Amino acid sequence: MNQQQIKVLLSLVEKIRLTSDFLNHEFLNYISNNPVMEPMKWSWAIDTYKFILAEKHSISDDIYSRCDTLFTDIFQIEGQKFVDLCRQRIEIVQSGDTDNEIREIIISQYQNWRKEFTIKANETIEAVQQSMIISDSLETADYDIGLSFAGENRSYVETVALRLREKGIKVFYDSFEADSLWGKNLYQHLNEIYKTKCRFTIIFISEAYSKKNWTNHELKSAQARAFKENREYILPVRFDETLLPGLDETVGYLDARTHKPLDIAELAIKKLKTS
Repeated sequence: MNQQQIKVLLSLVEKIRLTSDFLNHEFLNYISNNPVMEPMKWSWAIDTYKFILAEKHSISDDIYSRCDTLFTDIFQIEGQKFVDLCRQRIEIVQSGDTDNEIREIIISQYQNWRKEFTIKANETIEAVQQSMIISDSLETADYDIGLSFAGENRSYVETVALRLREKGIKVFYDSFEADSLWGKNLYQHLNEIYKTKCRFTIIFISEAYSKKNWTNHELKSAQARAFKENREYILPVRFDETLLPGLDETVGYLDARTHKPLDIAELAIKKLKTS
């Protein structure tokens, strides 16, 4: 993530917060003190939405979708219901009738609108901030890809590792790290590798993998990272139909029985380029 993208995301967070603050504080004072409750002006919200559209190229699809929902489905659509009620109240006041009933409806609509916007605004801000944290962790990762596998599958995995290294990919493969692993507390070190040091981890699933203490330790470390970042950090490759605890069957995987090692390496490189 470059400086321009960071600047855009920080500006977006500030604009969402200002909108939320307006609905929660200033606007409440406005509708409480204005005897007629004229329909609000939308210019400031429209400006925020135009900003989002203009910077779409700097915002991930997930963030853009959240913002679109926030300002289109919630702010404009739900807000329009409030405006329509305000207009009805103006007509009632102008006709000389009492407006107590519709005033209560207006306040209720406002409270629902404010609450829904605030919840979604906070979720969007959290998603933006998390994307910046993830981006920072990816850019400072020691390895592009970590490989976790059972020794029984080493010949296949080593071909993948050699191809990745040949292409300039920083790959964690134990045979490449013999000198650095020598003398280390491997339990702690491997936990750090698969939990914090890689951009992605490829898990080579097999019956042998499921039965080994070390591979299960690596899997748990990788899953902790995936859970924290809520993204496709684990890239599974299957040698057989073995199920691993905590790895959903619906997660997309590649099949080592139909994909050659070089295929896996090339697809991993494409994954890096598009992430």
